Amino acid sequence: MSCQYVGTIPGRIPVLAVVLFGGVILAFGAAGRLSFAAQRPVVVVDPGHGGDDVGVRGSQGAVEKDRMLALALELQKALAPTCRVELTRSGDEQIDLAQRTALANHLEASVFVSLHAGGSFLHGPRGATIFFFRGAQGADGPAAGADFGQEEQPRWEHLQNRHLASSRSLAKVLLDSLAGVLDTSLVGAPLAVLAGADLPAVLIEVGYLTHPFEAEQLGNPEALRALARAIAAGVADFLENAAPEKH
Repeated sequence: MSCQYVGTIPGRIPVLAVVLFGGVILAFGAAGRLSFAAQRPVVVVDPGHGGDDVGVRGSQGAVEKDRMLALALELQKALAPTCRVELTRSGDEQIDLAQRTALANHLEASVFVSLHAGGSFLHGPRGATIFFFRGAQGADGPAAGADFGQEEQPRWEHLQNRHLASSRSLAKVLLDSLAGVLDTSLVGAPLAVLAGADLPAVLIEVGYLTHPFEAEQLGNPEALRALARAIAAGVADFLENAAPEKH
């Protein structure tokens, strides 16, 4: 075993030592804990729609499924230095809503982020919205906070009820991170794509394809990279500071 000072990992993670043990390199931070980067949490990024389901159509011919895949690929790059990033689709596939969160559950991911664009019959509506799950029957749904025993498993559509607090925390961190890029609001809603996520999960509408300026920005590679970096910074902040959840 050997140790050496290595300075910092890009992305503000201080590293005091690298320990070689059994051929495995481990990075330890200032507090002596295994660093966030070394653990490489899994983040599942879900580009909305796909295949015959094109989503919102913009006034200039842009379609939501293409713009969100481009953004997801940029987000994958932005998160790659510190996370293992998996996409629910990497091409123009049509995927059921249940399959999207099923992938995240199977991988035991730390965060699920679904990417969408807004649409309106008017050109005026604009801005981003971050959605966290809120059940239709009351503030947090019929099974919110249920204490499921080892032999009693929740139904698929109730899985997110075990993570309501952490999903709201993730949404709030992303709200702060996106503040410098887009006017952003926070909304709780009974979204089907989030209901089956057994982990902290949010859906982000990153702007309106029916708003001329925002549609142009969502087609601009540099603007997409800036948006991806803002989302990645929020995800990284959440993962770095969130307490581990117990199922």
